[in-house]
Amino acid sequence: MTVLVTIQRDAPLGWLASTNGQVLIRQAVSLSALDREIRAQCGQDDVWYELHTGDAKLDHLLRTIRAARRAMRLTQVQVGVWTRMALSAPALAALPSRDAAIALGLTHQRVHQIRHSAGIGGDPVPEET
Repeated sequence: MTVLVTIQRDAPLGWLASTNGQVLIRQAVSLSALDREIRAQCGQDDVWYELHTGDAKLDHLLRTIRAARRAMRLTQVQVGVWTRMALSAPALAALPSRDAAIALGLTHQRVHQIRHSAGIGGDPVPEET
């Protein structure tokens, strides 16, 4: 569960954090100290911070960056699922790691790691002549 925490810069006191209008922490000297306190109170759930620094342009930029990073993490997870699906497909499972790597845009070492961790086939054993 994601916890939305609003953080405001309060010049004489440092930082003020609240969620759902309820003040969590009245004073913290740094954002890292505030983060530790919030995670201690709310648990290690996914915490989403909305910062109000007093500079509207900076606040917007920070929201944009955090949203993009979150989207990137979700995309990485989805790409990982798709990669394992592709490596499980018979046509790709039959290929050597180097060939599968080219098809997926990965290194052959990474393909080997994914195959090993997911228990997906592996490089075909060369036929004896």
